[in-house]
Amino acid sequence: MFDTNHIFTVLLPQIREIIKKVEGFNDCYTADDYLQEAYLACLQAKKAYQRTKTGARTKMQFPVFCQWYITKRLCRMADTGEVAYQIYTRDGEYMETLYNGEFRKVKKEYEKDGCRFRSVRVVEDLFRNWDGREIEIQLEGDINGNSASIEETIEKKGMIYG
Repeated sequence: MFDTNHIFTVLLPQIREIIKKVEGFNDCYTADDYLQEAYLACLQAKKAYQRTKTGARTKMQFPVFCQWYITKRLCRMADTGEVAYQIYTRDGEYMETLYNGEFRKVKKEYEKDGCRFRSVRVVEDLFRNWDGREIEIQLEGDINGNSASIEETIEKKGMIYG
């Protein structure tokens, strides 16, 4: 029915664009890793498409379905929680910070409201306080893209232990 190698070759420019978007989400994977995952997703998309076509639940053509399936798979692969999105009102006031998975669910609603977004890398470090219990500190970039130092974050959150 569908030649997966041909579809993958045709979609390769779009796949490379998807990879460019998700490549900076974590340091674990290279572009080659994402390409391999995209090929596997293309193979799985063929099976998934045949299942949905028999159930008549989709009107998408296979190449469109395949691109959607690959995008979904690569975004899930890249989302390790290292990237978060800061959301600002149209007036520039900070609203909240959401991890990638949460952000994707509400992005369209915020876009309708005219909100702006800024991606930041979140670094999570574990520290131990004076009684040996672990405490978690999240360091986030400021509005200018500068990361706060550990000392500034601890001082700001009032987490100084003897």
